[in-house]
Amino acid sequence: MWQFAEATRGLADGCQRLGIPVTGGNVSFYNQTGDVAILPTPLVGVLGVIDDVTARTPMGFTEPGQHVFLLGESRADLDGSEWAHVVHGHLGGRPPALDLDAERALGEVLIDGSAERLLASAHDLSDGGLAQALVEACLRREVGSRSRCLTAPIRSSTCSRSRLRGRSSRCRRPTATG
Repeated sequence: MWQFAEATRGLADGCQRLGIPVTGGNVSFYNQTGDVAILPTPLVGVLGVIDDVTARTPMGFTEPGQHVFLLGESRADLDGSEWAHVVHGHLGGRPPALDLDAERALGEVLIDGSAERLLASAHDLSDGGLAQALVEACLRREVGSRSRCLTAPIRSSTCSRSRLRGRSSRCRRPTATG
């Protein structure tokens, strides 16, 4: 119960500091699928307002040939990631460090870029890191992608597991195309 209480306190503190209104929430303590327990996970509902819905930024690639930019900071932290859980059966470790001022600044960059129509699309990296986000961005409108990390092909050692699936990517590293 301590973990849940601290997670809830952290969510409340973060939402207050970032000025994010919470419209609802839920938590499951006793759910399971078959004989596999689901970890207690608080879910928070928030609501945003877009003045001109026709100017919204979509999540998937809109046409071939767009450039992908990673925004924010990345570190080699795979603790608690889906990759570590599936590949190594390890679901633990220290969560990535959080800098709410950097999160606010990143949000403002995305909001301003969207308002000025500088972004063709944007996608978070919260569900599997960069590798998963690229797949989802391609599937959204059936637009393919040829991706390279910096100047090296994705299959090379310079584009490590932590770059493709790193946990710091979960909240900090949206992709933006233009």
